[in-house]
Amino acid sequence: MIKRVLVSFVISIVIAFVSYYIILPPLNIQSAESWVYVLVIVAIFVALNSGWMFFQREKSMSMKKIMFAIVIVFILFIIVNIISLPLFHSKKYASQITLQDADFKTDFVEEENVSNIALMDTESAIIIGNRTLGTLSDLVSQFKVSTNYTQINYQGKPMKIAPLNYNGIIKYFKNDGIPGYVLVDPVNNTAEFVRLEQKIKYSDSAYFWKNLNRKLRFDYPTLMFGEKHFEIDDDGNTYWICPVYKANAFLFGAKNISSVVVLNAVTGKSTLYDIDDIPSWIDYVYSGDKISELYNWYGLYKSGFFNSIFGQEGCTSTTDDFGYKTIGDDVYVFTGITSLTADDESNVGFIMVNARTGEFKYYNVSGAEEYSAMAAAQGEVQQYNYKASFPSVINVKGEPTYLMVLKDNNSIVKLYAMVNIENYNLVATGSTQEETLTAYRKLIGKNTSEDDVSKDDIVTNKITI
Repeated sequence: MIKRVLVSFVISIVIAFVSYYIILPPLNIQSAESWVYVLVIVAIFVALNSGWMFFQREKSMSMKKIMFAIVIVFILFIIVNIISLPLFHSKKYASQITLQDADFKTDFVEEENVSNIALMDTESAIIIGNRTLGTLSDLVSQFKVSTNYTQINYQGKPMKIAPLNYNGIIKYFKNDGIPGYVLVDPVNNTAEFVRLEQKIKYSDSAYFWKNLNRKLRFDYPTLMFGEKHFEIDDDGNTYWICPVYKANAFLFGAKNISSVVVLNAVTGKSTLYDIDDIPSWIDYVYSGDKISELYNWYGLYKSGFFNSIFGQEGCTSTTDDFGYKTIGDDVYVFTGITSLTADDESNVGFIMVNARTGEFKYYNVSGAEEYSAMAAAQGEVQQYNYKASFPSVINVKGEPTYLMVLKDNNSIVKLYAMVNIENYNLVATGSTQEETLTAYRKLIGKNTSEDDVSKDDIVTNKITI
C-alpha cells in the first residue's frame, strides 16, 4: 500500500508541475482556475490509486473517503460560484465604479481644427502595420506584428503601438530577441517600424522562461492578471502593463483592477503599483472590454438584481463597441449608453473613461446610437459601399457630433463623415476632415431656426468688398 501511494503521489506531483508550467494558474483562493487545477490533480492521484487497486484486486476505505471528499469540495466549489453571482451581491457589482455627471460643453472644447483627431480603428492599424513589416526583408520571415494594438499618447500625440511576435518556435531559437515595434499614427494613417538598441526579451510570443505570462506567474504566483498591454515611456523604453484583479463579491464575484505590474520588456524587472500610484506615462490600464463590463454591472444592478430581470426600471448598458479619444496627456475610452427598455437605436447618453485611472464620466446627451449614426454616414455614399469606423465624439458649435472615417473593402480611408448625435439626419461627408467640418457647419446653419437664435448671438459688421 505504501509503495502504491508513493508512486501515485510522485506521478501526480510530476503532472502537477508540468501542468502548472503550461497552464500557469494563480495560487489564489479567489481564482476559480486554481480550484479546478487542485481538484484535477487530486482526482488524478485518486484515479492512479484506484487503477492500481483494481488490477491488484484490493479494497480500500481510504480511497472511498478521498473520492467522497473530492465530490464534497467540487459541490462546495459550485456553491461558492453561485453565491458570488450578482443575485446575492448586486450592490457590490454596481458599486465597482463611481459615475460622475459631467457637462458636455464644459469638457468638450468646441473644435476649430479636426485634422489632429485620431480616428483609425484597430483593423486598419493591423493592415498598415503588416504592410510596414512587409517592407523589411530581414524581419518579415522571422516575425509578425501583434494584432493586440494599444492606444497610447506618445510625446503629446495619439499613437497605436504593437510589438513584433516570433513567427513560431523555430524563429524563437534563431533570434536572440524581438528587434522592435510598430508605431502607427492614427491621424495621418502612417506607420513606422522602430528598431531597438536593446531587443525585447520578454513577450507573450516567447517560449519557456522568456514567456511573459510565465515570467509574471513565477514572480507573482498568487496574483490574478487581466489583459496585458504593450507600451513605451516618453524615452521609448518598452514595458508590459499588467492589470491585477481582485474579487469584491464573496470569493469569485465582481473582479476589478486593484493594482498593476509594470514589467520591463528587455530586462524582465517589474514593479507592483497600487491603482492610485500608477506612473503618469502609462496610458492604458483599463481595457475597453473591462470598462464596458464595469459599467454594465452598474447599469444593470444599481436598483437591485430582480429589477434587472423583471421591471428593468432605469437599467442601462453600453453599446457593442467602444472608441478612443485623447484629451491632454490621457487616453479615454468612449462608448454610448442605451436603455434596456427603450429604442435600441438610440442612446440616452455616453461615458468617457480615463484608461489609466478608471475615472468614469457620464454625459447626458441623448440621440443616435453609434451604429445608427454609422449607417447614416454609409447611406450618404451608399453607391461606393464604404464601411464606417466606430466614431469619436466632438463639439461643433455646441452640437454633440460623431466624427468617423469611411473605408473601402481594403480598409483604406476614403472619406470622413460627421453625424449630429441628437439628429442623425444631419450628415456631412468630405475627402478631408477640414472639408467635412466646413460642410457640417453649413448644414448646422441651414438647420437652425429663428427660435434657436437670440439677439446676443447676432453680430453686425460693416464689410467693404
